[in-house]
Amino acid sequence: MASPLTARTGRLTGFILRLDRLRISLWLIGIVFFTLIVPPALSGMYGSQEERDVMVETMANPAMTAMLGPGDLDNYTVGAMTAHQMLLLTSLVVGLMAILLVARHTRADEEEGRIEPLLGSPVSRTRLLGAYTVLAMANGFVMLSLAAIGLWSAGNASMENGLDFGTIYGAAVAYYPAQLVLIGLAAFFVGFVPKLTALNWLYLFYSFVVLYMGGLLQVPDWTKRMTPFGYVPNAPVEEVTLLPLLVLGLIAAVLALAGFAGYRRRDIETS
Repeated sequence: MASPLTARTGRLTGFILRLDRLRISLWLIGIVFFTLIVPPALSGMYGSQEERDVMVETMANPAMTAMLGPGDLDNYTVGAMTAHQMLLLTSLVVGLMAILLVARHTRADEEEGRIEPLLGSPVSRTRLLGAYTVLAMANGFVMLSLAAIGLWSAGNASMENGLDFGTIYGAAVAYYPAQLVLIGLAAFFVGFVPKLTALNWLYLFYSFVVLYMGGLLQVPDWTKRMTPFGYVPNAPVEEVTLLPLLVLGLIAAVLALAGFAGYRRRDIETS
């Protein structure tokens, strides 16, 4: 049986979900639409092995490798091409939504004076931040799952060999611990340094730059290790190992718990 605290937090999460249902629905539709159109587009552009071989020659260029990362060029099927070019970008977009759910609804509501009436009711700070965090976690997992399902279904409909569901789903979900780090970091800023919550967006932009353009800019490899996405294996090219993902999950938990502790103790600003 769920504890009263868990039940109340669940009800509050459901209430927030109803308030944000339109925004979340539009994001989900956008992710699904994006993942549904890419495999057919790639299949149409590179339908024959000869056309894919031309792409392989292009991918051998260091500049392209720097932008998209290493790929399985010896077996560069449309499925491998799709996973190679889509998963990281999709995960960064999902990370944007995760930060939005936690930071916007806590810090922005606090700045505009909407949060004080909530905290004046039986809703505690822990339950409030917990509800937004749970919603962001659930939303991130659902969005990554839908992205994987969309890539798999569109790939099977438009490719001769299709995509292996387990491979594409595992590659997508491998990014989930990195999402949790972003959520934990957002909670940390909200709890301890609320005036710096905009750094969440800067950090996400930094992740995009060093991972997508780092090679072109010739940044050192350690800069990629400053972002959680730098520890996610480039599946299905690389084998997915659990240890880095577990460490990311632990870091996310520490950041979130610290954020909860700070949010419970700090003063709430009013407009």
